[in-house]
Order: sequence, then structure tokens, then C-alpha cells
Amino acid sequence: MVDLPARIAFLKRIHLFYGLEDDELTAVAEQLEEAPYPAGSVIFQQDTKAESFYFIYKGNVKIVRRKEGKERTLAVLVSGDYFGEMALIEKRKRSGTCTAVTDSLLLVLSREHFEKLLKNAPHLRLNFDIAVQSRRLAGSMQFTWLGPD
Repeated sequence: MVDLPARIAFLKRIHLFYGLEDDELTAVAEQLEEAPYPAGSVIFQQDTKAESFYFIYKGNVKIVRRKEGKERTLAVLVSGDYFGEMALIEKRKRSGTCTAVTDSLLLVLSREHFEKLLKNAPHLRLNFDIAVQSRRLAGSMQFTWLGPD
């Protein structure tokens, strides 16, 4: 189990929370649910309703999109990364299927708590908007130096 001080320290390393005071970080940390996922397990499916925002406390996950019978890897994420915010912010379905590559421990913020966070700390909205725009840009670019993994 990840104790509250460890959760707060973890959140402080994530740029999205830049500008939050310690009491605000504590409030977010208290809302996080721990979710262990063994390697190979599905975290969420493509085209399902977005209900949560995820932080990788330990492990690796992969997000793939299936389109016209072909599968494309959108991202391979590691400890300290986060995912799931785009569908929540844009109020749309999941754009891909997320699977644990290794045994993983995720910290999960529900849609309800995510929306409260943005309502109570509106200055964070810009941080999230920049993150979404960055991911969209990265997804549209073809970096020849990046391999498929």
C-alpha cells in the first residue's frame, strides 16, 4: 500500500500539478485509489466510456488503437507517467486499449474527483490542456528515429 506521504511526493514530480499547494496535493492524493494490474491485463478498452485518470506508480503499460483491422501502438508508458486524461477532458470515448505490460500498480483518480480537481483548481486546466495538445502533436508526428517499441 502506498502511504499518503509517498503519494504526495509522487504527485509533486508530475508537471500537471505544478502550482498546487501542499494542502491541495494532499487532497488529490487522498482521492487516489490503488489498482494493481498483473502483466497482460486490460486496464480499459478502446471505445469505452472514460471513467478515470491513471498514474503509473510502478510498472509499464501499452496503449494500442485498432482501426480498419490494423493495430497501432500509441504509447508505451513507464513509472511516473500518466494517461487517460484526454478522454476525460474532451468528454469522449477511449481512443485505444490500455494493457499492463508488466505487473503494475496504478493510482487512479475517478472522473468525479478529476472534475472536482479542475473546478477547485482552475489554474491546472492550462497544464492539462498543454499536456493534451502535446500528446496530440506527438501522435501526429512521424519520428523516424523512434522504433515501434
